[in-house]
Amino acid sequence: TQHFFYQKNNSSSSAAAMSSLSSSPTMIPIDVLLALPTAAEFLAHLGGIYEKSPTFVEQFYTENLCPTTNDASTIQATKARITNIKILFDEMKQYVRRSPSEVQLELLRSHPDLCLKLEQIDATQRDEDEATITEESRQEQGRAGLATLTPDERQNFTKWNEDYKSKFNIPFILAVRNASKYTVLSALEGRLSNVNSS
Repeated sequence: TQHFFYQKNNSSSSAAAMSSLSSSPTMIPIDVLLALPTAAEFLAHLGGIYEKSPTFVEQFYTENLCPTTNDASTIQATKARITNIKILFDEMKQYVRRSPSEVQLELLRSHPDLCLKLEQIDATQRDEDEATITEESRQEQGRAGLATLTPDERQNFTKWNEDYKSKFNIPFILAVRNASKYTVLSALEGRLSNVNSS
């Protein structure tokens, strides 16, 4: 069975690398992905998985797939072990879990507010705002319909979001790729309600 992975643009890569990547997702067989000969090529596909934190992906590649730091048997064992994307992600997650708590907190804090930056990002402002939000996050937020929040919804979101950040010192984080704005608002309100009632 052939397994595929969607290529993602990586905002942490150089401008030259960015321009060489297609703005629309493409597909790559996982065996081709695992055979990429350099960290730069691997990061071009996966570097944006962790918000502004390509180090975890680079560590995985260096310790498991890099031809200059691993012998052939190690690389072959990695390719034999990782037969689908779930296994690959599970292995990369271990690098996050093994990192110091300060690094994990920094990863959480690097996530943008789900909607507060969204309206600032357009063709004339993108260069300025790329420092605060990645292309992956911008597209994900757009798919969730957060740009269509009504004034009342935005007011509620802003208040709940500030309450959440004040209480936990991290932004509210939710995978919104397949969620509607109603799911996002309900989840944020629900987390705050559960904490306040406990």
